[in-house]
Amino acid sequence: MKVLLKGENGVEKWVKLEKVIAHFLNPQSDNVSLKSIDSNYISELQNKFPSVNVKLEFEAFKDFLSSKKRRYKNYKSAFRNWCRNQNKWSNGKNLDTKTSDWKYDTTGRFVLGYCVVCEKSDFYNPKSVTFEDSRCCQAKIKAKR
Repeated sequence: MKVLLKGENGVEKWVKLEKVIAHFLNPQSDNVSLKSIDSNYISELQNKFPSVNVKLEFEAFKDFLSSKKRRYKNYKSAFRNWCRNQNKWSNGKNLDTKTSDWKYDTTGRFVLGYCVVCEKSDFYNPKSVTFEDSRCCQAKIKAKR
């Protein structure tokens, strides 16, 4: 018996029912595949990508997989690619500073930031301070002098 399935690209094709059932009853689940990413592999990736918090990114990767119901043929390479792209995704954000590091002005609407070049202070929008450059030197903004 065959069933008509619609693929991700929208193309319909006939597939044997046995293959569909075998796919869903596959004894190798996502968690078993994720277990291939152990602490040794995480420390190896931490050495390869020192600017990325690999442990935190692994938790984010697992959350992404569970929320999107994603499957990969090779979870190690998928996670390695995730770590490689992390710098691109951060888009120059100042990830070293915590929200609590910024001092607010008296109105509570703006944060006080300092230019890393000349150390002049100015007030910035707290939602975009990690993306912005300083107004004086067009350099990064830091939370403390």
